[in-house]
Amino acid sequence: MVGQGIVFANTEYEQPISYLFTGLNQIKPVMLEEATQNARQAATEFAKNSQAVVGKIRKANQGVFSILPQDAAPGVSETAQIDKTVRVVSTVEYFLE
Repeated sequence: MVGQGIVFANTEYEQPISYLFTGLNQIKPVMLEEATQNARQAATEFAKNSQAVVGKIRKANQGVFSILPQDAAPGVSETAQIDKTVRVVSTVEYFLE
């Protein structure tokens, strides 16, 4: 509703408005795909320096997804900020040939 020009004020309420991100399941597959592609690119660069070739995935860990405010705002609660950044740090091990 904020995007439609409706302004919320929390002066009359004890609890401030909270903005929660609930779409993680919709974006998770794409994020994991991108993380795996980025891991392969990094592994390829490491392999070049040792004259090796990156093989199949040996082991992979999806890691933890973090949902944080898009911008740092000291003194403002994370849930009070509408714009969020979603991040995942994955660990991927490859066989080298």
